[in-house]
Amino acid sequence: MQPFRFIHCGDLHLGAPFQYAMGMSRHVDRAVAEATYEAFNNIIEIAVRERVNAVVISGDVYNSEVGGVYGISCGHGNEQSNFAAQYKAFERDEFSLAVMHGTVGSSVGSEHHDVTGPCNLTDIMQGAMDYWALGHIHKSQVISEDPMVVYAGHPQGLHRKESGAKGCYMVNVSHNGHCELEFIETCVIRFEDIKIDIAGIQTERELLDLLSHKKQSLRKKYNKNTLVSVHLVGTGAIHCLCVDEAVRKLWLRESQSEEKSKSIFVMPYRMINKTRSAVNLAERRLLSDMVGDYLRAYDETVTDIEAVRQILVDRPESKRLGSYLDLLSDDVLKRVMERSEMEGVTVLMGVNDEH
Repeated sequence: MQPFRFIHCGDLHLGAPFQYAMGMSRHVDRAVAEATYEAFNNIIEIAVRERVNAVVISGDVYNSEVGGVYGISCGHGNEQSNFAAQYKAFERDEFSLAVMHGTVGSSVGSEHHDVTGPCNLTDIMQGAMDYWALGHIHKSQVISEDPMVVYAGHPQGLHRKESGAKGCYMVNVSHNGHCELEFIETCVIRFEDIKIDIAGIQTERELLDLLSHKKQSLRKKYNKNTLVSVHLVGTGAIHCLCVDEAVRKLWLRESQSEEKSKSIFVMPYRMINKTRSAVNLAERRLLSDMVGDYLRAYDETVTDIEAVRQILVDRPESKRLGSYLDLLSDDVLKRVMERSEMEGVTVLMGVNDEH
């Protein structure tokens, strides 16, 4: 067989809107609006420059051939069909490539996507294909190397859970059918996190200067437009300011204003408070006072995420939430649990009582 190579990409979602990233500046709005198209253009430029034999796109082109190439269309009504079981390579194929948009087992990131065309590796092995070009899961990963079962991920992240490098795979196929993969980053905007420990920070100015320094570090590291989620952690003198949402919004706006004139922006789109009052909760749980009573009652009531979810569902007010109840993910409820523990202690002790 003559060696060849192709690009495997998927989940382009051309024109898909970004979450949380509009209205911060015209520069950001324009970059966001063009990001999915620019990322796809990067793939095309790579294909032309490297003279690949094919570009394989494994589904979700819009938001809304070498050897034998096989594919099955997924539409409304067949999302639960086991597509993999329907693939069968012909013996005459020198190299068989299957293109499938679906969910294989418990692949990394599958918990963030609807299950589509569910199957497992056993189903895939029976197809006798040489390469499975998968789409649907937005996390690039190699599920198997024999045969090659690969999620390309997507070329451009669309929200904070899709942080880090996004791109496509260059697949080099040798004369005996062996595949060598190279991941190539194509995204034009990255999602990243910045963590700031407030220990030792005495003033608002110090915090904002530290944030500016961390943004500049990201700018130098990636040399790419970046949307940033800022997480305030630890304990320190400015804890009471961090708790105040209005103060955090002021800090966020000031940090955003720094980026409006930058040719490459590192734009914070949210600032989350995870700081804690300098209170030893383990010791407070042992005291026979109101705070101790509260913490012990908290431990008895808030046992796990499902217990919290049930408490909310049992409340008569929950009926007014309707479908919005579905937005209460495990991650959201976990943050609620962590915050409620400390908020109750803070209220009972008084915000200025650190003992």
